[in-house]
Amino acid sequence: MNSHGAIYYYYAYALAKNGQIKQTMDAFDKAIAISPHEPMIYLLRTEVFEGNNMLKESTSDYRRALELILKN
Repeated sequence: MNSHGAIYYYYAYALAKNGQIKQTMDAFDKAIAISPHEPMIYLLRTEVFEGNNMLKESTSDYRRALELILKN
């Protein structure tokens, strides 16, 4: 993972732990923009989606993560 992408990944994780969902999603968007081929970003975001009953979004991210994992 690109180091800048990793920063936003861990930042999103910390924000999610504090219940700051809007900021969490913004950080995930930045992490994905920097490291779009990193499945771990999508996998962590699925947890946030699931925790907020956003199942359609969660399913989409699981699929994207699986595609990236199988591609590598």
